[in-house]
Amino acid sequence: FAWLKARLLTTATAQEEKNLAAIFTPFVFRQYLDYGMLAALRALHAKIKLEVAQQGKQHNIKLGAGGIREIEFIAQIFQLMRGGREQRLRSKSTRQTLSTLAELGVLTVAEAQALQAAYVFLRNLEHRLQYLDDLQTQHLPKEGSADWKVLAQSMGFVEIADFTQQLDLHRQVVNRIFNAVFHVESSEIPPV
Repeated sequence: FAWLKARLLTTATAQEEKNLAAIFTPFVFRQYLDYGMLAALRALHAKIKLEVAQQGKQHNIKLGAGGIREIEFIAQIFQLMRGGREQRLRSKSTRQTLSTLAELGVLTVAEAQALQAAYVFLRNLEHRLQYLDDLQTQHLPKEGSADWKVLAQSMGFVEIADFTQQLDLHRQVVNRIFNAVFHVESSEIPPV
């Protein structure tokens, strides 16, 4: 999974980049559908889900149900399973990968658009959470708090209830699509 987003950190010649790609591309992007990747990703998600529950991070917009990680997992599993034959799936961009999955008919256009809208919304919210207290966080403050009002306004909402409703809607849609793709039981998304 890490190789999907890997980038060179040093200056390299075009030939050195090609040599590196020749080593990792067949390892990451298999020529044949690799359903073992699906099992591995399910296991990883189950581990994260357990950790989220144990650490009380259900309101984490990255790791919690319907969060950023579920969108990334949807894109990544299809990259790993089909990227060997479909080079367009080798993008480092989650949003581009979602578009390609719709073009290939793996996701419906409506699913891809919903995931992209949720991804943009949640990433924007993540940035605002981090600006709020100048911390690296994805954890939502308590609903009704002063911080909640600031977040709603910074996201362009006049009514706090509209912000909460939009957040819940995005998370529910993401979780529903994730569960359908991975054939897992629905995760409960706690009210904020």
